[in-house]
Amino acid sequence: MSKKKRSMSPGLEKKLNGQVRKGRRETIFKMINKKCDNIVPCYVCGKEITEEKYATLEHILPISHGGTDEMNNLWLSHAKCNNKRSDHLEYPCTGIVESLRFK
Repeated sequence: MSKKKRSMSPGLEKKLNGQVRKGRRETIFKMINKKCDNIVPCYVCGKEITEEKYATLEHILPISHGGTDEMNNLWLSHAKCNNKRSDHLEYPCTGIVESLRFK
Protein backbone atom coordinates (compact mmCIF):
# COMPACT_ATOMS: atom_id res chain seq x y z
CA MET A 1 0.00 0.00 0.00
CA SER A 2 1.47 3.35 -1.00
CA LYS A 3 1.06 6.33 1.22
CA LYS A 4 -0.60 9.34 -0.27
CA LYS A 5 1.68 12.38 -0.17
CA ARG A 6 0.03 15.24 1.67
CA SER A 7 0.59 18.70 0.35
CA MET A 8 1.01 21.67 2.60
CA SER A 9 -1.06 24.79 2.21
CA PRO A 10 0.94 27.68 0.71
CA GLY A 11 0.35 29.74 3.87
CA LEU A 12 1.72 27.05 6.17
CA GLU A 13 4.68 26.38 3.89
CA LYS A 14 5.54 30.11 3.85
CA LYS A 15 5.29 30.28 7.66
CA LEU A 16 7.54 27.23 8.14
CA ASN A 17 10.10 28.52 5.65
CA GLY A 18 10.11 31.85 7.49
CA GLN A 19 10.81 30.09 10.78
CA VAL A 20 13.67 28.09 9.22
CA ARG A 21 15.21 31.26 7.77
CA LYS A 22 14.83 33.08 11.11
CA GLY A 23 16.58 30.22 12.89
CA ARG A 24 19.43 30.22 10.39
CA ARG A 25 19.74 34.01 10.62
CA GLU A 26 19.98 33.83 14.42
CA THR A 27 22.58 31.05 14.25
CA ILE A 28 24.69 32.84 11.65
CA PHE A 29 24.48 36.12 13.60
CA LYS A 30 25.85 34.36 16.69
CA MET A 31 28.60 32.63 14.69
CA ILE A 32 29.74 35.85 12.99
CA ASN A 33 29.53 37.77 16.26
CA LYS A 34 31.86 35.25 17.86
CA LYS A 35 34.18 35.05 14.86
CA CYS A 36 34.47 38.83 14.47
CA ASP A 37 34.99 39.79 18.13
CA ASN A 38 31.40 40.89 18.82
CA ILE A 39 31.02 42.94 15.64
CA VAL A 40 28.80 41.74 12.79
CA PRO A 41 29.69 43.60 9.58
CA CYS A 42 27.14 44.00 6.79
CA TYR A 43 28.29 42.22 3.63
CA VAL A 44 27.15 45.11 1.43
CA CYS A 45 28.04 48.34 3.28
CA GLY A 46 30.53 47.01 5.84
CA LYS A 47 28.89 48.86 8.73
CA GLU A 48 28.04 47.02 11.93
CA ILE A 49 24.71 45.24 12.24
CA THR A 50 23.91 46.10 15.83
CA GLU A 51 21.12 43.60 16.47
CA GLU A 52 20.09 40.31 14.92
CA LYS A 53 16.60 41.64 14.21
CA TYR A 54 18.10 44.13 11.71
CA ALA A 55 19.94 41.41 9.76
CA THR A 56 18.88 39.47 6.69
CA LEU A 57 20.54 36.45 5.11
CA GLU A 58 22.78 37.51 2.25
CA HIS A 59 23.86 35.09 -0.45
CA ILE A 60 27.40 36.01 -1.48
CA LEU A 61 26.70 34.47 -4.88
CA PRO A 62 22.97 34.99 -5.41
CA ILE A 63 20.79 31.92 -5.95
CA SER A 64 19.81 33.29 -9.38
CA HIS A 65 23.48 33.15 -10.39
CA GLY A 66 24.08 29.59 -9.21
CA GLY A 67 24.67 30.27 -5.51
CA THR A 68 23.53 27.86 -2.83
CA ASP A 69 22.24 27.93 0.72
CA GLU A 70 25.49 26.38 1.94
CA MET A 71 27.19 28.12 4.87
CA ASN A 72 30.17 29.18 2.75
CA ASN A 73 27.79 31.24 0.57
CA LEU A 74 25.90 32.96 3.40
CA TRP A 75 26.58 36.11 5.37
CA LEU A 76 24.37 38.85 6.79
CA SER A 77 23.45 42.31 5.62
CA HIS A 78 21.11 45.09 6.62
CA ALA A 79 17.64 44.62 5.11
CA LYS A 80 18.01 47.89 3.15
CA CYS A 81 21.39 46.83 1.78
CA ASN A 82 20.10 43.41 0.79
CA ASN A 83 17.16 44.97 -1.05
CA LYS A 84 19.41 47.45 -2.87
CA ARG A 85 21.83 44.73 -3.94
CA SER A 86 19.09 42.31 -4.95
CA ASP A 87 20.74 39.73 -7.23
CA HIS A 88 23.20 42.11 -8.91
CA LEU A 89 26.73 40.79 -8.86
CA GLU A 90 28.18 44.14 -9.92
CA TYR A 91 26.64 45.99 -6.97
CA PRO A 92 29.53 47.40 -4.91
CA CYS A 93 30.00 45.28 -1.81
CA THR A 94 32.63 45.61 0.84
CA GLY A 95 32.75 41.83 0.85
CA ILE A 96 34.27 39.94 3.69
CA VAL A 97 37.80 38.88 4.42
CA GLU A 98 38.26 35.41 2.96
CA SER A 99 39.48 34.09 6.31
CA LEU A 100 36.12 35.00 7.89
CA ARG A 101 34.02 32.98 5.44
CA PHE A 102 32.52 29.80 6.75
CA LYS A 103 34.19 26.67 5.44
